[in-house]
Amino acid sequence: MENELKPNSDALGRPLRVLLADDDDLVRNLIPETLSAFQDIEVVSTAKNGHEVLELVNKYTVDVVLMDVDMPTVDGIEATTWLAREHPEIKVLVFTSFGRRPSVMEAIKAGAVGFITKDTPITEIVQDLRRVSRGESVLSQNPAEALMDIMRAQPLQTVYDETFIQSVNGLPKQLRKVYQLLIEGLSNKAIAKKLGLKENTVRDYVSQILARTNCESRSLLVVKSFENGSF
Repeated sequence: MENELKPNSDALGRPLRVLLADDDDLVRNLIPETLSAFQDIEVVSTAKNGHEVLELVNKYTVDVVLMDVDMPTVDGIEATTWLAREHPEIKVLVFTSFGRRPSVMEAIKAGAVGFITKDTPITEIVQDLRRVSRGESVLSQNPAEALMDIMRAQPLQTVYDETFIQSVNGLPKQLRKVYQLLIEGLSNKAIAKKLGLKENTVRDYVSQILARTNCESRSLLVVKSFENGSF
């Protein structure tokens, strides 16, 4: 495994501090051990439920919480809701297995910036953590298929959001192109390469799209798009 060192773009001057929350003992032991190979990632602690998350973020400086959604006592959705309210500076990246009760969409609505699956290779997890630290949202590989699987397994009540649909339909041609790639889960860098744009331009376009659609994150944009059939 290549343990490359890439400084965080926010110039923290220290490793990215991660809190892992999962009720699986194997996951809590394995993930910190494998992430320790990367010099710019530090797992400051682990939690086996959402209640411990709430305690540990007040004890440690945490940049990102890698959060399972299905945990005892206080689940990941409740913990994410609390973090969004009390510690909005801390990013939540859902870390889930689709073999369990899927609650990813609820977690995103609660404030999570994205999700990855537990079978994601460790090198990709590291890249995703870095992307989250730069303010990007992260979606698991093939997010369209993953979200459709979630909706089939746990149907959500779909509410026709006319304002959202009109805002998507009203996007200028260039923003619409970026929007389509956004809901496919592409990063700013990948979108820039595909459309022949500068990455800073894509970042500005993404901000415009989120503002026009009244979405706080790219992941929430994806959820709303699927709920309203705007994809």
